[in-house]
Amino acid sequence: MATRMVLIRHGDTGYPTGTFVGTTDVGLAEGAAEKARRLGEKLRGENINALYTSSMKRARETGKSIGNALGINPSERLSGLNEIDFGRWEMKWWEDVKRENPRDFLKRKQDIWRYSGHGVESWGKVRDRAMPVIEDLLTRHEGETFAIVSHGVTIRIIHAVLLGLSEEEVNSMRYPFLVTLFFKKDGDKIELEKVWCEDE
Repeated sequence: MATRMVLIRHGDTGYPTGTFVGTTDVGLAEGAAEKARRLGEKLRGENINALYTSSMKRARETGKSIGNALGINPSERLSGLNEIDFGRWEMKWWEDVKRENPRDFLKRKQDIWRYSGHGVESWGKVRDRAMPVIEDLLTRHEGETFAIVSHGVTIRIIHAVLLGLSEEEVNSMRYPFLVTLFFKKDGDKIELEKVWCEDE
């Protein structure tokens, strides 16, 4: 029997698109918990029997709402699935960082898997802490369906590693708040079954 992993981005934090919200431990915006609860109701037919979150507040709050709808308490808070650390760029506007640090901004774009200037965590470091968690859960829940609430950049990286995608391919995907990716693992083969977005 195949193993299914449902990977969910947390709900809206209220910060505008383009803000580097990484390790700053913000909660959900008003109304976001209710949207997460509605997602949980939609997930009832997916036979989810375990739910995990990162250790960050916005993921925990999202997981609590989803879990309430599913009748499941989140099992663990997994810090390996926390959002990327943007270092000294944390909570700054994307365009401001690009204007103030054009050379470093370009360096990161050219080698995002290794760039770590200004205290920014590289994609490679996120991969190295997140993927052992994913591999453990896939083994622990072999033949079952489980769900994880994590973060935008972290989910991009997990998605890229699982399917062997390039940065360009991953960035062409939509990762809005509450995006829900369904992965199926059958033997050594992993595929993306479907993607749900909140506005669909």
